[in-house]
Amino acid sequence: MTREEDTLRRVLTAEASTVDIEARALTEIRQKIANRRPWRWRPIVGLVVATSAAAVLVGALVSVPSHRTPRPPADSAGPTASAPPQANLPVYYVGRSDLLYREFHPLPAGDGSPAARARAAVTAMFGRPYDPDYKSAWPADMTVRATSVDGDVVTVDLAGDATPSWIAVQELVWTATAASGTTQLRVRHDGRSGDPPGDVLRRELAVDTLAPVWLIDPQQGAQVRTTFDVYVAGIADDATVRLRVRDPSGRTVHEQSVTLDRGAPDQGQARLRLTLPAGSYTVEATVGDTTDDHAITVR
Repeated sequence: MTREEDTLRRVLTAEASTVDIEARALTEIRQKIANRRPWRWRPIVGLVVATSAAAVLVGALVSVPSHRTPRPPADSAGPTASAPPQANLPVYYVGRSDLLYREFHPLPAGDGSPAARARAAVTAMFGRPYDPDYKSAWPADMTVRATSVDGDVVTVDLAGDATPSWIAVQELVWTATAASGTTQLRVRHDGRSGDPPGDVLRRELAVDTLAPVWLIDPQQGAQVRTTFDVYVAGIADDATVRLRVRDPSGRTVHEQSVTLDRGAPDQGQARLRLTLPAGSYTVEATVGDTTDDHAITVR
């Protein structure tokens, strides 16, 4: 035995002599070891002494499960299971004025490609919007068979029976092009081209298609902090939106004029910040006789 080994032995022996061990400790340790039969233990060093908290393993005892493979390192490129990526996609709906409003929906976007984003947004367009004042101009049983993008044209292949109105077609055009980042839409039905074949559709003018005012953020049902951002858009000759906040009793707790970055016939936008006490409110944005309102909760 070397001088270092002898010194280590004496230090450990002295330390172990200060530990009180309950009578049943050895029995419990043996029982725990017996219960680990699926594992194969490979002793490296067999010197074990007790410490004040538990047994101290001097050296190492390495356990290798015989029925498992080692876990790859953190930077390994091995396969992992993950949920499909989500994207916050623009989806258009029709309001009471038979003009278009826009919501943003977090949706699974497949591989995240423009075609996948278009498919997710159009599918949501056939469903239910957040705001009960909006609706889809398409039958609820419509589905998307396929989507593709070629240059600046997105193609959407639909399934289902529908005779869409002009505003329904524009709802589809604005949704599919916004989600895919294109400007033109080609529609197919059950794999067949429209009439005339190969014809592409484009967005009509905003002043003819979009509602005069949008309350973009916060959206219907949103939960926000006491200080939160408001995002409005409107088509107004004087480039002004009237913003009003009401409490549950209908009392106005905040009101102001908001100046947009441009006036009609373009759609102008503006952002501002409000601070309100915790509670339930209705935020209203008004241009002329058109109001877009959303119920929110401030926490």
